[in-house]
Amino acid sequence: MKRNFLIFIIIILIGCGKDELPKKTQEGENTFGMLVDGIEWIPDNPGIFSHGNSKPFSVYYTDYSTLEISAEGKGYIYLTTEIKDTGNYFLNTLFFKIIPDSLQNNDSIFFEYQTRFIKGSNEYDPYFLKDSLNSNINITKFDTVNQIVSGTFNITLFNKTNEKLEITEGRFDINYNTL
Repeated sequence: MKRNFLIFIIIILIGCGKDELPKKTQEGENTFGMLVDGIEWIPDNPGIFSHGNSKPFSVYYTDYSTLEISAEGKGYIYLTTEIKDTGNYFLNTLFFKIIPDSLQNNDSIFFEYQTRFIKGSNEYDPYFLKDSLNSNINITKFDTVNQIVSGTFNITLFNKTNEKLEITEGRFDINYNTL
């Protein structure tokens, strides 16, 4: 009996130190989490990509009906997809934006964005989405009045040497900005 009690206490103590993925919510709680090759990943490191805080960041481009989501922790994740409402969508392998630049004789600036994940701080070996058919995002809430987007995602990415990276059980509940 004492042995079982001791094992029970050890299990509880080990479990208390473990981070957990955020719950699947739809209230604009600014949460984000996923499993990267089976290992839990949550934003916890404000850095250059994360706009100075450890919260996920999202923008919805109304002219393009395109959503961007990014988060930074022990690495960096960037997702982009074209959405108009709730439902299942494919992630964009590439998203191109053309933005007029009034500073350069009304020429346009061309931006290219790509769904990607950077492990740790190794920005020189990113993993990119090559085939959007093997990855998806399910938008469970898209509130254009309160600017809340929530959902789940799974992604298969590859680096330049074709090493595979699986992101599963992804979830987010974010207040987004519009442009």
